This record gives sequence, structure tokens and C-alpha cells, in this order.
Amino acid sequence: ADSVLEAFIRETELIKKYQPITNSLSKDNKSFNYVVITDENFPRVLVERGRNLEMNVDGLSRKYVFGPYPYGSELREAMKILRRIFPYRDTCIPADELPAGKQARPCFNRSIGLCPGVCSGEMSRKEYLKIVNNIRLFFGGKKSKVIANLKKEMMLHAKKQEFELADLVKKTLYSVEHIKDISMIKRDADKGSSGNLINIS
Repeated sequence: ADSVLEAFIRETELIKKYQPITNSLSKDNKSFNYVVITDENFPRVLVERGRNLEMNVDGLSRKYVFGPYPYGSELREAMKILRRIFPYRDTCIPADELPAGKQARPCFNRSIGLCPGVCSGEMSRKEYLKIVNNIRLFFGGKKSKVIANLKKEMMLHAKKQEFELADLVKKTLYSVEHIKDISMIKRDADKGSSGNLINIS
């Protein structure tokens, strides 16, 4: 894998697939975490405990579920990294779904760049679904497909002379191609190992 983040995601996929005896702690368990993409017009990306997922305590319809991830701290770091690259909705209400007469307002996450602005009406459903699809592909271990999608989108914007949009996609593409996560390998660094790392914060 190109980064610790991708190795972390891939490891969980393989453990779930082959169920090795030596990795019994990483087998499916209600106490472990899952990454969930909801089945909504503007899907949410959430982290849920297995038992809450099974009981469906929030009543949400899930379209994609990835996991289980037995290491909660590593998953939280993974989500922080991915959300800086692909901002997504988790709790805010999209502007398109507000009651008549209610003014759309940016949520807190929008103000710090972690929501793309579906709450304030800055992003259409079509554009937002592109982000969600790239998140789905990344957690599915298909980084190469994410890169291909971004390159295609960048070229399309350039062809239409939408150079500012093309530059934004270019920056996202660079971040995906150069994911090197410092926080997720802190334990290794503390033991004396080091590497050529790029911080995308």
C-alpha cells in the first residue's frame, strides 16, 4: 500500500474475508466501529458502533457499510485525513431539504472546511455525490479509480475553461496521490523508526 491509511483499510478487508485465527480480535464484533454511507439524497458519512448499527438506533437507511474496524483511534485518524481531502456531510441539513421559508445557513463544519456546503446551498447534489462516490471507492480499496475519476474531472473543467475548479480538483488529486499520515504511525516513530512523510493538514 502507498500509505499507512491504505494499509489499515486493506488489512481490515483481508481479515474480514479470510477470518484468520491469529486475528480473532479483528473479526466481526458488535463493539467494533464501521464506516457508514447513508441512503439519502445527500448521503451522510458516519462512524457507528456495531451494536448501534445492528439495532438501527437512529433509524437511518444505510447504503454502504465498511468494517469492522477494531482500532478506534486509528479509524478516527483515518476519517480526519479523508475528510480534509473529501469534505462530507454528517449532521447538517441540506439546503434543499429545509422547510419552506427557512434560510439556509452554513454549519460549523462548513466554516472549518469539513463540509462542502450542502447545508448552505453551495454544492449541488450531483457534485456532492461525486465526493461520496470517491469516499466509497477509497474505503473499498480502489484508490486508483479515485485518481482516475479526479483526473477526468480536472480535464473536463479545463476543457470548459473552468480553471479555478480545475485547480481545486488538481489539489485534491495531489492530496490523494501523496497521502502520508503522520498521526497514524506515531507509535512506530516513538520506537525510533522514521520515513519521508508528507503532512496534508
